[in-house]
Amino acid sequence: MSDEPNYRSLSPPEEKPRPEYSYVERRAELYDLVEQAGHYRNLERSQRDLARRYDVAASTIQKDLKRIREWKAERLGEHAEAELETLKTRAVEQLLDSGKPDKAYYLMMNHYETLMEAGVKESAADEIEHTADASVVELLSGDE
Repeated sequence: MSDEPNYRSLSPPEEKPRPEYSYVERRAELYDLVEQAGHYRNLERSQRDLARRYDVAASTIQKDLKRIREWKAERLGEHAEAELETLKTRAVEQLLDSGKPDKAYYLMMNHYETLMEAGVKESAADEIEHTADASVVELLSGDE
């Protein structure tokens, strides 16, 4: 695992102006924003808006988001399925209560995509390919 700090447990200082945040404080706040959004692509602010918010280059925000994704990927591991199930349950309950089933589905699909990017889940096409490969091997070897 990398030497990155635990962004999940850090809280950016409320009294400090955002342009004065260290990269760790900025990433901790970005981590919180990504968690609230469900996926970095769902952020309400563009990377340019976030760059202005912290008075950094947009490329710095891109790097921050990349590091956050890498940090999360290193920590998902065997708990990914449970985390996904918890997120799905919360999202479905809250969004169905609000009469927004389409948004619940969208959030679940984005989280699943995050797991695929992290290498924790295979895409459906990969799963089908593996199944097809196994079937061909069985046919060729005579094992059915």
